[in-house]
Amino acid sequence: MVGVPRSTGCQLCVKRRVKCDQSRPSCGNCSKYGAPCPGYDRQIKFVAGKHLVRSRRQEDWRGWGSGPVGSPGGSRRSKGAASGSASFVGSTTGSASGTPTTPSVDLSSHVGRRDELTLLYLCPSDDRGQTINAIIHNLHDSQGAAEVRVFAPWFKDVPEHLGQKVTLDSAMAAFALHLLGKAKEDDALVCESRSIYGQSLGALQQALNHAKEWKSSETLCASMILSLYELFAGTVDAGSWMKHAAGVSWLLQQRGPEAHRDDWDRSMLISFRNIIIMHAIFSGQDCFLARRPWQKLLSGDPVVDDHGDGTLTQLYAIADRYWISLARLPAVLHRGYALREAKRHGLPVEPAQVTLLVRRAEKLRSEIAALFEAYTALAPAPTEVPSQDLGSIYDTVLSYSNVWHGSFRMNFWATLLILQECLLQCEWPVDYTASNRELAGNIYRSLECVGTGLMGPMRVGYPLRIAYEFADVRTQLWIGSLLEKFEKRYASTAPDGYPKPEANEYQFS
Repeated sequence: MVGVPRSTGCQLCVKRRVKCDQSRPSCGNCSKYGAPCPGYDRQIKFVAGKHLVRSRRQEDWRGWGSGPVGSPGGSRRSKGAASGSASFVGSTTGSASGTPTTPSVDLSSHVGRRDELTLLYLCPSDDRGQTINAIIHNLHDSQGAAEVRVFAPWFKDVPEHLGQKVTLDSAMAAFALHLLGKAKEDDALVCESRSIYGQSLGALQQALNHAKEWKSSETLCASMILSLYELFAGTVDAGSWMKHAAGVSWLLQQRGPEAHRDDWDRSMLISFRNIIIMHAIFSGQDCFLARRPWQKLLSGDPVVDDHGDGTLTQLYAIADRYWISLARLPAVLHRGYALREAKRHGLPVEPAQVTLLVRRAEKLRSEIAALFEAYTALAPAPTEVPSQDLGSIYDTVLSYSNVWHGSFRMNFWATLLILQECLLQCEWPVDYTASNRELAGNIYRSLECVGTGLMGPMRVGYPLRIAYEFADVRTQLWIGSLLEKFEKRYASTAPDGYPKPEANEYQFS
């Protein structure tokens, strides 16, 4: 049934139980205290069947707690997943065991009525938390657990924080609605997500300006989610996520390592560190996660429930060590690039700098290569299959039984490409030219399999951008055609963010 408040004041004044002057577009109370006025349309209240007392942390949310080993975050604190999730439109009276399921909320009835939907994210209430919960369950059901669990484990802790702070609620609602709209090819949902995204930016700015809220876990989580939103939506351009990632990096550093020892804060840092590292790589900055206090914080034994032969625990441990080591890659890459440009333009090179670069690059390459060897000994190997893409430049491609494992292999290959190219620029005695040609080719041939699905472009984003630098013009043009398709799901892979196809010194494809 539907309950409607009797007061004709704005929703915020109704909640505060104060008299509203009903000024438009913003009432006097909201203007006085600098709060966004939610308007005067009456708030819809969803009531699923009879009243049920239930915990905010539902069993079904455990599905978000076990990210695949090949996921960008390389989750290390995952504690297993439930076998399934509640249906978005399923029973509203509870399961056979007596545990109530997520209430049904029909989003289609609200699409196009912006005020009714966005009100749920402006006024704290149980309805708001339940509605966002239901949106994510719908996404979970439409895509399958393995596809959308990439942001685990910190997303599994979000439900118990929903309905309390608009900063987090609006960010989560905007991101989930965007993904759901893309998954269902529903432009109306994507449009609604953009509207809520605008509200979330305002809420985040207020939180960051607050004396205490700026360092809260909810503010950190919201800032991370909005960065993810920009990766997928690209509201300004393909690189707009960089500004958000820079803001998250600043916020993490201001909070300091000690503020991230709590389980949720720690899991947020671990799951988001790949984006922090990618930002450092593409911004020309060294990564602060390479500093000793942060490395110490990120190090430790992974906690994973593994009821099998222990392989899963070992794979998580390898993934964890990989991301810890990768934080040192930006410093090597930037110095290697500077060396290459200096040599290209005939500028003098300081021998001491070359020696330092060689030491760093070779040490990191040895670590990454050893981790990759350990990983390949445990993870299923890819198989060669005929290409199903009529536009492919390859007759056979690499296929993976688990696309996240494929993504992780591609990450290894891209990282080795960078380090070996740095060593070649330093005139290292080992010739990695043939090895680099093979690594780049493996990345190209993995795109067809690993790049599929809603999260496909995210899985291949980093290795594809690196391998592009090693491609000839024909391969670059082919990659450009793939980017046009990827952009529809993942804005940061837009062709505008790539150099124009041109001949280069590698010609590896």
